[in-house]
Amino acid sequence: MSERRSPPTPAGALLLSVALAPPTEASAAWAEVARAVELSDLAGADLDALCLAALRLAALGVGRTERALAVGVARHAWTASRLVLSDLAARADHLPPGQAPVLGGRLATVVGYLPNDRVLPVRVLELARRPGPTVDSTVLGRPVRVPSPAAHLVDCLLERRWVDAAWIALAIEPPWPAVAAEAGRRRQRGAVLRGLGTLSAIVSRDLVEPARAAGAGPSRAASLRERGWAAVFATTRPVRSRARRRALEPAGSGTPSAARPF
Repeated sequence: MSERRSPPTPAGALLLSVALAPPTEASAAWAEVARAVELSDLAGADLDALCLAALRLAALGVGRTERALAVGVARHAWTASRLVLSDLAARADHLPPGQAPVLGGRLATVVGYLPNDRVLPVRVLELARRPGPTVDSTVLGRPVRVPSPAAHLVDCLLERRWVDAAWIALAIEPPWPAVAAEAGRRRQRGAVLRGLGTLSAIVSRDLVEPARAAGAGPSRAASLRERGWAAVFATTRPVRSRARRRALEPAGSGTPSAARPF
């Protein structure tokens, strides 16, 4: 797993609270960051979380000096990402009229779901890997499409893009029935619920129960398969245990079944 697919550390989770939590909670999270986190040491998903948090600091009343390093990191990410977006716009100019590329990954998050004054680092041009519902967007005036909020959240969870998933789940708030429907369409309900469990631990908010209530739980067929295998395992376990004991008995122990194969 690459560094940026790893979950944020506790420092990154605090920075996500700064970016996404209600103001009082966000201010408390920043106070903890200022007390315990060395911002210059951040990397990977933690650095991405800092980019999301940085431009909210002024609204939280953080002084210019205290937020200087965080804002500098965010501006650097904005500048680097603009180079990728300019490349994408130039390529879009060569497409046939009416044909808009469908973006994926981090690029879809930045183009479709972040306000203009806030950015995550974009390093590569990435197109959507899976067909699904999309919505219109633009890159420097050129038309593009990005996955719908529900489809993009499912993408981020399956691809373990935790910072992107946190932004989509808490700032964009896609309807949970749509998330459940998309997970079911891809036959990935279990994987999506496991991803939401990881994301819930990162953002300290239960995201599993709303998804499960909307129908994102395992399908009835999957539940029946799981129960069926559990019943088979429970039935055969005593047999297998006896077989192991027999196999361990020394030869010539007088037990007629000692040499029986499993």
